[in-house]
Amino acid sequence: MSHCPSTNQIIGALHATMGKPCLAAEQLGCSPETIFTRAQSSPKLRSVLRLYRGKLLDSAETALWRAVIEGESWAVKWALEQWGHSRDYSDGAEIWHTPPETDELVPHELVRALAQEMLKHDAYIANRRARRLDTDSGALRREGERGPLADVAAPGGD
Repeated sequence: MSHCPSTNQIIGALHATMGKPCLAAEQLGCSPETIFTRAQSSPKLRSVLRLYRGKLLDSAETALWRAVIEGESWAVKWALEQWGHSRDYSDGAEIWHTPPETDELVPHELVRALAQEMLKHDAYIANRRARRLDTDSGALRREGERGPLADVAAPGGD
C-alpha cells in the first residue's frame, strides 16, 4: 500500500463510498491513514469528509425524529435526556437529592408561642425530666466556673 493517490482521486473515492475513509482507501489501494493525513493539509478534502459526516448525522437525526413521532419510548427518553435541558426538562431525580427550597421562615413569635404552650403542660415537663435523653448536656455552669477537665490533660493525651 505505498500508492499515493491525488486529492481529486481521494475525493472521487470518498464520493463513491459515501464518505467512508476506510472503504475509499481500499478502493484506492492506500491506507486510511494516508487519507486522514492528507485531509489535515487539504481543506477541500476535509470539507468532503465533513459533508458526509453531516449527512450521516442528519440521517440519524431524521430516524430519531421518526421514532419520537411514532412514540417509541426509547427515542422519546433519549431526545428528552439529550436535548431537553434547553427547556429545563429533567427526569426529576434531582428533586430527591436536594432539600426543598422555601422562602418562608417560621416567625419567631410562632416558635415562642409553641414553646410556651408546651411548657404549660405539666405532663410534657414531667416526661422530659423522667426520660433524660442521652443528648442532654447535663448541668449548666456559670461563666468562669471550672469544668471537670479544666485542670487536667485532655482525654487521650495532648
